[in-house]
Amino acid sequence: MSGAIARLLAGVRCVNQRADIEVLRRDMGAFGSVRKAGAGWRWELHKDGLPGALADTVMTSPKYSSELAAWLGLQDVTNRGLRALIRSA
Repeated sequence: MSGAIARLLAGVRCVNQRADIEVLRRDMGAFGSVRKAGAGWRWELHKDGLPGALADTVMTSPKYSSELAAWLGLQDVTNRGLRALIRSA
């Protein structure tokens, strides 16, 4: 019985992760994108508008091991960049 429960939980986790990626892609797509880079993933801010202004204040993307981690990294960089812009205004 515990094997069946473990398989059920593993399936739920995969569904939730795909949903999490879709939500982040929708929310963060206005600021940048995530692309496959070799064996990992990297985010990239858009060049124009507010994301372009943020691009001047943030580092380049490190390599992430999963697409979800890269989207979360983009979200973190965007949040920190927006806070920095607010403080400097």
